[in-house]
Amino acid sequence: MMAVSASRLLALIILLLATSVSAKPVLKLAATEWAPYTSVTLASGGVASELVTAAFNQVGYDVEVMVYPWQRAQHMVKQGVLDGMAIAWYTEERNLRMLYSRPYLKTEIVLLKHRSDLNTYGDEEMEGKLFAVMRGYGYLGSIPAKHYRTSVSDSLEQSLLMLGRKRVDLVLEERLQAHHKLALLPRIDRDKIHFGRSLEVRPLHLTISRGHPQHRQIIDDFNRGLALLIERGEYARILANYEPAPLSVAD
Repeated sequence: MMAVSASRLLALIILLLATSVSAKPVLKLAATEWAPYTSVTLASGGVASELVTAAFNQVGYDVEVMVYPWQRAQHMVKQGVLDGMAIAWYTEERNLRMLYSRPYLKTEIVLLKHRSDLNTYGDEEMEGKLFAVMRGYGYLGSIPAKHYRTSVSDSLEQSLLMLGRKRVDLVLEERLQAHHKLALLPRIDRDKIHFGRSLEVRPLHLTISRGHPQHRQIIDDFNRGLALLIERGEYARILANYEPAPLSVAD
């Protein structure tokens, strides 16, 4: 009887050791408040958080997406407190510090204008215009004009209200975030603002710090999980929960 119990105990110990060796740690990824992509105000966490988590779940990872102010989020990744960024556009500077995944969404930078503004805003028609831009956001590179003015705001809501009151000529913003924020404004303010032309489509990536000892393996695993997510139809099902529809990389 004692021999049987000892054998079972030994088998349990071996199983626990094998599980602890093979188990993947929880990945901690940084994001910022950028609804509907990442947000603590959305039950799903946002479409980007949902896709990143689901792709990693396909290959056995657990993920925690943590929302901080953008500058703080980047600093925490640099310091190794967090493993990477759940949302990132490609930049050469960031590529030196982080390894990028394949794109998992596309984002679209658009112009917003006052409803009374009949201008279609070709490149030359943006010359000298006053743009409202949010502090710390990298949208200015999308402006094709060589000469323009900027008014820095602390939030998209502030930029939109400035536009509605004609204190600025144009607002530059990502399409889905603009829709999300406009829906939260009073109708009297919302109805003053119209969508103008699209300026640029930018792929959205996951990044892992190059200082992480398994950064290449993690990115490879994410890319594999994303492919499985698309193949099994779960990717399309997640996107279908959002309106307006996010721009898919599976098209």
